[in-house]
Amino acid sequence: MKEAVEAQQSGNFEKAIRNYHLLLKTYPQIAEIHSNLGAALAGEGRYADAIVEYERALKIKPNPQVSLNLGLAYYKAGQLSRAIATLTKVHAEQPKNLQVLVLLADSHLQLAENKQVIALLTPAQKADPENATFNYLLGTALVRDGQIAPGQVIIDKILRNGDSAQARLLMGTTKLMVNDFKGALDDFTKAVELDPKLPDVYSYYGLALMSTGDQ
Repeated sequence: MKEAVEAQQSGNFEKAIRNYHLLLKTYPQIAEIHSNLGAALAGEGRYADAIVEYERALKIKPNPQVSLNLGLAYYKAGQLSRAIATLTKVHAEQPKNLQVLVLLADSHLQLAENKQVIALLTPAQKADPENATFNYLLGTALVRDGQIAPGQVIIDKILRNGDSAQARLLMGTTKLMVNDFKGALDDFTKAVELDPKLPDVYSYYGLALMSTGDQ
C-alpha cells in the first residue's frame, strides 16, 4: 500500500495501478484501495475504469470525496447526465464547494440546460462578481437563454480583462441571437484563433458560417 501511494503521488500511475490490483486480490472489501485505484486510473485518463472503482468504493463505504471524484470522472468521460446526478448530491451536501458548483454548472451548460446554470450561478456570481469562471458560465447561459441585456452586463466584465477566446465566443453568441451574422462570424473566427480547443466554439462558428451563406 505504501509503495502504491508513493508511486501515485510521484505520478507513476502504472506502478500504483499494478500494486492496487495486487492488494485487491487479498483485500477486495477495502474501500480506500478501490478509491485510490480509481484516482490512479483517472490519472492515466482511463475514466471508464476509474468510474468502476469509485462505484465499488462507494458501495462498500460512502465518502463525499469519492463521490466528487466519481462525478469528475463522469464529467471527463463525457457522461454529463450521470455527472449531474452525482454532483447534484455532492452539491447538496457541500454547498460551499466551488469546484463542485463549477463542474455542475458547466455540465448543465454543455447539455444546453441554461436555466439550471442561471439558477446555480446567479447567487454565486453576485457574491463574487469578478470571478472570471462564474462570469463566463453565467454570461453564456444568459445569452443562450435569450436574456441578452443581463448577459451583456456580464460580458462587459469579461471584456474589461482584455481580449480572450471566451469573451469573443460570448460576444459572437450575443450577435448571433440578434441576427448580426457577419459580426458573429468575425468574433467566432477570432475565438478559434485565440483558443482552438474552446468548448462549443466550432458549433457556433459553423452556425455563423451557414448563416452568412458559407456552406
